[in-house]
Amino acid sequence: MRNLTQISAAQTWYTFEGILRRLHQEGIYIDSDQLAEFLLLHGLPVHLRYVPTHLRQRAIAINQNYQGDMAQLVEELEEQLL
Repeated sequence: MRNLTQISAAQTWYTFEGILRRLHQEGIYIDSDQLAEFLLLHGLPVHLRYVPTHLRQRAIAINQNYQGDMAQLVEELEEQLL
């Protein structure tokens, strides 16, 4: 039986924006392109809106073929402008 910390850790997924915000809070100032490139270079999926043009094909391949459990690609709702 898994303990509560394992269960809660498995159910907690950080968003791309959340990761970027946390890095900035820790004094690591990178832009979204750099974070996307880092994640892709480690074979992790990234939503295409954050991916630089030169890495788009690689991101599509990784997103389609990713079978690991280190990340979860989810569809995000676009904020509607009023």
